[in-house]
Amino acid sequence: MTTSTPTNAPTPDFVEPAVRLVVRRLRAEILAQPEGASLGAEQELLQRLGVSRPTLRQAARVLEYQQLLVVRTGVRGGYYVRRPNIESVASAAALYLRLRGTCFDDLLATSFTLSTEAYRLAATSKRDREALKRVLERMRQDGDAQSDASGEVMSHNEQEMLDAVLALAASPPLELFLRTLYAFGLNEISIRAFQGHPRRIREWRKSSLALGESILSGDAEGVIAIATRRSRQIRGWVSEEPKPADTLPKFLEEAI
Repeated sequence: MTTSTPTNAPTPDFVEPAVRLVVRRLRAEILAQPEGASLGAEQELLQRLGVSRPTLRQAARVLEYQQLLVVRTGVRGGYYVRRPNIESVASAAALYLRLRGTCFDDLLATSFTLSTEAYRLAATSKRDREALKRVLERMRQDGDAQSDASGEVMSHNEQEMLDAVLALAASPPLELFLRTLYAFGLNEISIRAFQGHPRRIREWRKSSLALGESILSGDAEGVIAIATRRSRQIRGWVSEEPKPADTLPKFLEEAI
């Protein structure tokens, strides 16, 4: 069994009216069903939709491009429901930002605005906080074991904390936008700001722990105050570092 991959798939703005209609009808079916559900074999869909094979296949390519459909060939072949994952969507959005000439200063400013809101939502959340507690404990252990841990370790700690915070915040738009900024290269900026600076790492870990404890205690005002101080702090550190070269982040280099 194989899964087809669309090549030069047409976007919805450049397809014929008949194809648009099939795309809308299939998309409605897809959104009403769980991931992996079968829409039927190609011949079944041709009969049900009353369209030609070229029209159906062109519509399928559009939906594959949108990551809503998988077309399988061979035994048990057919059209199957797919759901786009946040990593691929964030990567595409990060590439768009790069191509629009987004600068790292804009990246930092936007990330701190969004992350502060995520922290605030996490502090007011009624969801289980055990995951965040575990992250904070690992962060303390890393600090005890390596008071001058590398920028990579610090960045990994922050990524784990972000995951726990986003789970508490339960805001899909915030999660998508923040993961887009990280995909763009926010992690690389953090590593550069911390690498070779043990004092910065200790200060940042201390503020991260304070932020996490404020979230756990439900202190939304305290969370905002700490996040604001952290924003000024990291932007100051980044401003002291050499400006990053105008190169694509690694994942973007691999994608083109």
